[in-house]
Amino acid sequence: MHIRSLILENVKSYADGTITFAQGTNAIVGHNGAGKSTILEAIGFALFDHLPYSQSDFVREGAKTAIVTVSFVSSLDEREYQAIRRCGSSSSHVIFDPALEQKICEGKADVLIFLRTHLGAEPTANLGDLFTNAVGVPQGTLTAAFLDSPARRKGIFDPLLRVEEYRKAYENLREPGRLLTQRQSSLDVTISGLEGRLERLPQLLAQADRLTQEIAAGQSELSRTTAQLATVQERRAGMEAQRAAIAALRAAAQQARQQVEINQRQAESARRRLTEAAQAQATVERSRPGHLAFQAAQTEKEQLDGRVRSRQKVRDQLAALDKQLSLAQAELSRQQSALAEIVQAEATVAGLTDAVAEQERLETALRQAEQQAARLTDAQRQHAQAQSDCAQAETQAAQLAEKVAQSATLEKALTAAETDVTSQQAELARQQTQLARQQAEGDGLRQQIASLQQADGALCPVCEEPLSDEHRTELLARNSQRLNELEKARKATQKAIAETEQSLRQAQAEVKKQQTALRRLPRADEVAGAEERLVAVRASLAAAEKLQNELAAAPAQVAGARAALTALDNPRQKRDFASQRAARRGQVEETLTRQQKILAESEASIAAL
Repeated sequence: MHIRSLILENVKSYADGTITFAQGTNAIVGHNGAGKSTILEAIGFALFDHLPYSQSDFVREGAKTAIVTVSFVSSLDEREYQAIRRCGSSSSHVIFDPALEQKICEGKADVLIFLRTHLGAEPTANLGDLFTNAVGVPQGTLTAAFLDSPARRKGIFDPLLRVEEYRKAYENLREPGRLLTQRQSSLDVTISGLEGRLERLPQLLAQADRLTQEIAAGQSELSRTTAQLATVQERRAGMEAQRAAIAALRAAAQQARQQVEINQRQAESARRRLTEAAQAQATVERSRPGHLAFQAAQTEKEQLDGRVRSRQKVRDQLAALDKQLSLAQAELSRQQSALAEIVQAEATVAGLTDAVAEQERLETALRQAEQQAARLTDAQRQHAQAQSDCAQAETQAAQLAEKVAQSATLEKALTAAETDVTSQQAELARQQTQLARQQAEGDGLRQQIASLQQADGALCPVCEEPLSDEHRTELLARNSQRLNELEKARKATQKAIAETEQSLRQAQAEVKKQQTALRRLPRADEVAGAEERLVAVRASLAAAEKLQNELAAAPAQVAGARAALTALDNPRQKRDFASQRAARRGQVEETLTRQQKILAESEASIAAL
């Protein structure tokens, strides 16, 4: 992954800053407090979800929201993305694709999954630990992890070196390795069998040569036999032709004999038919009078059958007319009943008008009551939410008030710590001045001792007269004693200076501590905002309580409306059913008239028959 640029808005000392990174190594140079560490912290916050302190301290003083935008090129797909993270009064974490001009994912969980994928980290890797141990290592602790215990080194370096991933890969490769070993063993067995068969190859080759020679001899014999077979087949074809001619002659002779037999049978049959015809002619002559009588009787029978058929036709017509009459009467009765039911249905429709109006009124009231009940449910939910919000706002306001109450104590402690720093600085300056005087006095004494130790021409440092040996010895002893005293005093002063410097550092640390604590206290606008939120939440709670009280009767109204509707027993449905039946009056009357006409026609037809 290559980070191309970093944009900081209201981040610590940066009001609005853009840092562009080149390929390769980039050096960040600046004075203490210039914001070098902030750059690394912002990258860790946006890409690794890591911030070594609270997000409120990350926001520039006086601002409400800090925004970090990191543009990077992914090594996974070589595309440029932007990781945009916002904290403070509003928080968000987004991955944006500038080429597509749209969001890729949003929300901390989805963004971290995306970043793990494009960073090449394991799905369960802790990006914060990865940043702390590999990317944003604190100054002066680069090699500290190597001096830790093995257990601590394991916890740090195993995720970085992806030891668990390699272990899983090893475990996953064990089964393929076992299968390969089994496959190799199987192949070894197969190879051994093939090698055993290969030992018989010379014998098989000799046998193949022998069989080749036998095949060649057999092919020669086959060629000779094939020639003989062709000659035999030619002779056989000639004999087959002669046999076919003989068979045809035999068949012709058989057909001639059969035709003779047929002719003989036909002649015999003709003689019998001639005899039978003569007999029949005699019988006809004998039966002629009876035949004439039969024909007359047959004609009379056909006339009687015609009269019977005419009478049966009349009977059938009468039966059909009776059936039609019965059907017409039944249909007429049914339509008359239907007409009576329609009259009753019309009366029912007229009688249910008031009940239907009452039902519609109750249904309207039920809908209104149900709407009120739904509003009551929503009001109860809003009331519960308002109570929760109010409790949270009161807790937050109390916490802010408690922290504000600490400001006076912290300011007093800060004033005392600053006074202590000032006194320690004054004491340090006094001690340093004293040490300088002691060093100057010691240097003067050393010069006097060096002058007094000269063999000749030594002068008295007071009267500048030549010194006697006794006087010089006395002065040397006195100066040496004083020099020893000054050396002891100088050491004591140096020790006191070291102690004062230690006390000064402690006092300065206390001042910084108190200043940090004061900066972390809520600002006036935060307190005012919390109070405004509390007032607004209390107002919402009161409005929700008022609405809840106004709608408290809605469930009872719903129950009453439903009970009244149940007691009515749905008159509209009854009216609609009766209206449907009443709407058939015209059809029923038309059918009734048609059936009366059919009935009259049927009765007239029966009378005519």
